Amino acid sequence: MKGSNGHRQHVVITGSEYNTSTFLIRLLTHLGLDTGFSIDDLVRNQSQRARSGLEHDIRHPRCPYIVRSTQYVAHVAQTVKRGDVDILHIYVPCAGEPDATLAQRLTQLAAQLPTAAAQVTWLNASRCLTDSNYLFQQLQPVLGNFPYPLFSEVFAAVVGGPAATQSLDSNQAAARQSAPH
Repeated sequence: MKGSNGHRQHVVITGSEYNTSTFLIRLLTHLGLDTGFSIDDLVRNQSQRARSGLEHDIRHPRCPYIVRSTQYVAHVAQTVKRGDVDILHIYVPCAGEPDATLAQRLTQLAAQLPTAAAQVTWLNASRCLTDSNYLFQQLQPVLGNFPYPLFSEVFAAVVGGPAATQSLDSNQAAARQSAPH
Protein backbone atom coordinates (compact mmCIF):
# COMPACT_ATOMS: atom_id res chain seq x y z
CA MET A 1 0.00 0.00 0.00
CA LYS A 2 1.39 3.40 -0.93
CA GLY A 3 0.59 6.71 0.68
CA SER A 4 0.05 10.02 -1.10
CA ASN A 5 3.79 10.70 -0.70
CA GLY A 6 4.62 7.52 -2.66
CA HIS A 7 6.02 5.77 0.43
CA ARG A 8 5.09 2.20 1.28
CA GLN A 9 2.78 2.16 4.30
CA HIS A 10 2.77 -0.59 6.90
CA VAL A 11 1.28 -1.77 10.16
CA VAL A 12 3.78 -3.79 12.21
CA ILE A 13 3.09 -6.58 14.71
CA THR A 14 6.17 -7.29 16.82
CA GLY A 15 7.22 -8.45 20.28
CA SER A 16 8.02 -11.71 21.99
CA GLU A 17 4.47 -13.11 22.35
CA TYR A 18 4.82 -15.39 19.35
CA ASN A 19 1.54 -17.28 19.77
CA THR A 20 -0.41 -14.02 19.95
CA SER A 21 1.34 -12.29 17.06
CA THR A 22 0.91 -15.40 14.90
CA PHE A 23 -2.76 -15.54 15.92
CA LEU A 24 -3.16 -11.89 14.86
CA ILE A 25 -1.73 -12.62 11.41
CA ARG A 26 -4.02 -15.64 11.05
CA LEU A 27 -7.05 -13.58 12.11
CA LEU A 28 -6.24 -10.60 9.88
CA THR A 29 -5.65 -12.96 6.93
CA HIS A 30 -9.02 -14.62 7.48
CA LEU A 31 -10.57 -11.13 7.61
CA GLY A 32 -9.18 -10.47 4.13
CA LEU A 33 -6.54 -7.90 5.08
CA ASP A 34 -3.16 -7.75 3.30
CA THR A 35 -0.80 -9.84 5.44
CA GLY A 36 1.02 -11.31 2.47
CA PHE A 37 -0.53 -14.71 3.13
CA SER A 38 -3.50 -16.54 1.69
CA ILE A 39 -5.61 -18.76 3.89
CA ASP A 40 -3.88 -21.78 2.29
CA ASP A 41 -0.49 -20.25 3.14
CA LEU A 42 -1.40 -20.18 6.82
CA VAL A 43 -1.08 -23.94 7.03
CA ARG A 44 2.00 -24.23 4.83
CA ASN A 45 4.00 -21.37 6.39
CA GLN A 46 3.35 -21.85 10.07
CA SER A 47 5.60 -24.00 12.19
CA GLN A 48 3.25 -26.48 13.86
CA ARG A 49 5.69 -27.20 16.66
CA ALA A 50 6.42 -23.62 17.66
CA ARG A 51 3.16 -22.02 16.45
CA SER A 52 5.32 -19.35 14.90
CA GLY A 53 6.30 -18.22 11.43
CA LEU A 54 4.18 -16.00 9.19
CA GLU A 55 6.79 -13.23 9.22
CA HIS A 56 8.01 -10.76 6.60
CA ASP A 57 11.05 -8.51 6.42
CA ILE A 58 9.84 -4.91 6.36
CA ARG A 59 12.91 -3.91 4.38
CA HIS A 60 11.77 -5.98 1.40
CA PRO A 61 10.09 -3.86 -1.32
CA ARG A 62 7.20 -6.33 -1.72
CA CYS A 63 6.40 -6.52 1.95
CA PRO A 64 2.63 -6.59 2.64
CA TYR A 65 0.68 -3.83 4.38
CA ILE A 66 0.49 -5.75 7.67
CA VAL A 67 3.87 -7.14 8.72
CA ARG A 68 4.66 -9.54 11.54
CA SER A 69 8.30 -9.15 12.40
CA THR A 70 9.97 -10.19 15.63
CA GLN A 71 13.11 -8.46 14.26
CA TYR A 72 11.37 -5.11 13.66
CA VAL A 73 13.22 -3.24 16.41
CA ALA A 74 16.55 -4.37 14.94
CA HIS A 75 15.58 -3.23 11.42
CA VAL A 76 13.70 -0.01 12.13
CA ALA A 77 16.74 2.28 11.97
CA GLN A 78 17.61 1.00 8.49
CA THR A 79 13.99 1.30 7.41
CA VAL A 80 13.62 4.88 8.66
CA LYS A 81 16.91 5.97 7.07
CA ARG A 82 15.76 4.73 3.67
CA GLY A 83 12.88 7.20 3.76
CA ASP A 84 10.52 5.20 1.54
CA VAL A 85 8.52 3.43 4.26
CA ASP A 86 5.90 4.90 6.60
CA ILE A 87 4.92 2.93 9.69
CA LEU A 88 1.33 3.79 10.54
CA HIS A 89 0.89 1.61 13.60
CA ILE A 90 2.92 -0.79 15.75
CA TYR A 91 1.12 -3.52 17.73
CA VAL A 92 3.00 -5.24 20.54
CA PRO A 93 1.31 -8.19 22.30
CA CYS A 94 2.53 -8.52 25.91
CA ALA A 95 1.91 -11.13 28.59
CA GLY A 96 1.24 -8.46 31.23
CA GLU A 97 2.90 -5.10 31.64
CA PRO A 98 5.21 -4.18 28.76
CA ASP A 99 8.91 -4.67 29.41
CA ALA A 100 10.09 -1.17 30.38
CA THR A 101 13.17 -1.24 28.16
CA LEU A 102 11.25 -2.43 25.10
CA ALA A 103 8.45 0.05 25.78
CA GLN A 104 10.90 2.94 25.98
CA ARG A 105 12.76 1.83 22.87
CA LEU A 106 9.61 1.36 20.77
CA THR A 107 8.17 4.68 21.92
CA GLN A 108 11.41 6.43 20.97
CA LEU A 109 11.46 4.65 17.61
CA ALA A 110 7.85 5.59 16.90
CA ALA A 111 8.72 9.23 17.63
CA GLN A 112 11.52 9.07 15.04
CA LEU A 113 9.29 7.69 12.31
CA PRO A 114 8.50 10.16 9.56
CA THR A 115 4.77 9.47 9.84
CA ALA A 116 3.13 11.71 12.41
CA ALA A 117 0.30 9.19 12.75
CA ALA A 118 2.59 6.34 13.87
CA GLN A 119 1.26 4.90 17.07
CA VAL A 120 2.27 2.07 19.41
CA THR A 121 -0.49 -0.10 20.89
CA TRP A 122 0.38 -2.57 23.64
CA LEU A 123 -1.94 -5.58 23.52
CA ASN A 124 -2.78 -7.82 26.45
CA ALA A 125 -1.83 -11.17 24.90
CA SER A 126 -4.30 -13.31 26.82
CA ARG A 127 -7.21 -10.94 26.11
CA CYS A 128 -6.33 -11.00 22.40
CA LEU A 129 -6.92 -14.74 22.38
CA THR A 130 -10.14 -14.72 24.42
CA ASP A 131 -11.97 -11.38 24.09
CA SER A 132 -13.15 -10.52 20.58
CA ASN A 133 -14.63 -7.17 21.65
CA TYR A 134 -11.33 -6.07 23.26
CA LEU A 135 -9.33 -7.07 20.17
CA PHE A 136 -11.84 -5.47 17.80
CA GLN A 137 -11.48 -2.15 19.66
CA GLN A 138 -7.68 -2.36 19.67
CA LEU A 139 -7.52 -3.14 15.95
CA GLN A 140 -9.82 -0.29 14.88
CA PRO A 141 -7.00 1.68 13.18
CA VAL A 142 -6.50 -1.33 10.87
CA LEU A 143 -10.10 -2.52 10.60
CA GLY A 144 -11.78 0.81 9.90
CA ASN A 145 -15.48 0.18 9.24
CA PHE A 146 -15.24 -3.59 9.40
CA PRO A 147 -18.49 -4.92 10.97
CA TYR A 148 -18.13 -6.36 14.47
CA PRO A 149 -20.54 -9.31 13.92
CA LEU A 150 -18.37 -10.62 11.06
CA PHE A 151 -15.18 -9.92 13.02
CA SER A 152 -16.57 -11.83 16.00
CA GLU A 153 -17.56 -14.81 13.85
CA VAL A 154 -14.15 -15.00 12.15
CA PHE A 155 -12.42 -14.50 15.53
CA ALA A 156 -14.33 -17.48 16.98
CA ALA A 157 -13.42 -19.63 13.98
CA VAL A 158 -9.71 -18.74 14.14
CA VAL A 159 -9.63 -19.36 17.90
CA GLY A 160 -11.33 -22.71 17.22
CA GLY A 161 -8.52 -23.82 14.91
CA PRO A 162 -8.31 -25.18 11.37
CA ALA A 163 -11.50 -27.26 11.52
CA ALA A 164 -13.51 -24.24 12.65
CA THR A 165 -12.06 -21.94 9.96
CA GLN A 166 -13.11 -24.41 7.27
CA SER A 167 -16.71 -23.83 8.36
CA LEU A 168 -16.62 -20.20 7.23
CA ASP A 169 -18.97 -20.26 4.23
CA SER A 170 -18.55 -18.52 0.87
CA ASN A 171 -20.78 -15.57 1.89
CA GLN A 172 -18.41 -14.80 4.74
CA ALA A 173 -15.44 -15.15 2.38
CA ALA A 174 -17.05 -12.60 0.03
CA ALA A 175 -17.64 -10.20 2.93
CA ARG A 176 -14.01 -10.60 4.02
CA GLN A 177 -12.81 -9.78 0.50
CA SER A 178 -14.68 -6.44 0.67
CA ALA A 179 -12.87 -5.53 3.89
CA PRO A 180 -10.73 -2.36 3.92
CA HIS A 181 -7.13 -3.06 2.85
